[in-house]
Amino acid sequence: MELAQAPADLAQLQAEVGRLAAELQEATQEKVQAAQYGLAVLEENGELKQRCGELEGQLDSSHKRAAVAGENREESLVREAAAKEAQLAARLEEQQGELRQLRCQLSNAGAESERLSAALQDLRQECQALDAEKAQLREELKQHKSRELRQLQDCAELEEENISLQKQVSVLKGNQVPRPQPLMLRGPVSCLSGWREDLLGSLCWRG
Repeated sequence: MELAQAPADLAQLQAEVGRLAAELQEATQEKVQAAQYGLAVLEENGELKQRCGELEGQLDSSHKRAAVAGENREESLVREAAAKEAQLAARLEEQQGELRQLRCQLSNAGAESERLSAALQDLRQECQALDAEKAQLREELKQHKSRELRQLQDCAELEEENISLQKQVSVLKGNQVPRPQPLMLRGPVSCLSGWREDLLGSLCWRG
């Protein structure tokens, strides 16, 4: 919000500075006019003295009053112009100070905006990296589930083969005459059972 108001405040201050400069120029012109008016009064006094030599005694007081009035008027205008000029200069200095402060704030806001933009860019890069890692983990999980499914299928096939072999062994046992070497018939079945248990243990450990 401060960033949005800064250009408007800057334009307002520039307009105020222009207005104060115009008022200062007007006050200076009034001062010049007052000086010109005083000079005109003095010149008029001289001319009246030359033209009214015979009435010098009677008009002397009038001339003095006119001169005093003119001088007082001139001094009054000069004082008013000086006071107005000082007031305008003080206001101009104050506005310029506020303008400098706003420029400093605008500069700080620009630096903060650049810092936030850089931080946002870093966050976007981190998000992209996390998305890539997430996709990789999903792919690994998919492959793991696929391997697990194949292993379960292999286990089921081995279980079926084991059952079939056990049935065949049972049939062979029923058809053969008892011999003192039972380990030779049970050997393949025992090896197959042990291999099946190792495979199941491996699958359970991976799960």
